[in-house]
Amino acid sequence: MHSQPTPADQPGDRSMAQRQDDAIEFAVVAHLAHLHPVQLTVQEAIRELADGSIPGADPMGVQDAIRSLTRAGLLRRHGAYIVPTRATLRLVQLWGVS
Repeated sequence: MHSQPTPADQPGDRSMAQRQDDAIEFAVVAHLAHLHPVQLTVQEAIRELADGSIPGADPMGVQDAIRSLTRAGLLRRHGAYIVPTRATLRLVQLWGVS
């Protein structure tokens, strides 16, 4: 017998922390896509994005976002640098973000 999903199980119900993480990830993608083809190191990206302009984006949050986006295939490492993938750049272009 299957249990009924609780409200917390609903896909649209995200905690404040999850929404903040999503906002930081979005900011990282938008920033790197805007700078493309300029490449930043992880440390440069952290310095630029954890400057207080994004609510809750401390250095650890930006680093976690970069790690998560890399695992998801939206960013890739190029030596010491991080760059958005071609698919990410196209999606950002379609959204009109950068």
